[in-house]
Amino acid sequence: MKRSVRNLINLNYYEKPFHPEIGSNLRGLLFENITAQISHYMSKQIELLIKNYEPRCRMVEVVNRPDMDRNGYSVSVSFYVVNTPDPIQVETFLERLR
Repeated sequence: MKRSVRNLINLNYYEKPFHPEIGSNLRGLLFENITAQISHYMSKQIELLIKNYEPRCRMVEVVNRPDMDRNGYSVSVSFYVVNTPDPIQVETFLERLR
């Protein structure tokens, strides 16, 4: 389940064969200036992405912390798997590659 959520976060539009609608433009947002507005918008996009394309997850929260020194965002996603009492947390670091 963790891998599925992490793959969704890293997936861009048109990268999944036969399903061009699945994905988000998070990679494009990484080239914007690091501001509170971009951080909030990225958090909302991650929530919407998981809510729409991962029906096994029940979202708790998305915490997005900008890291100016490493030029990226530290993202922590907390969710429940349906019919499981324990929450799961996925942590990843989003940074631009070019």
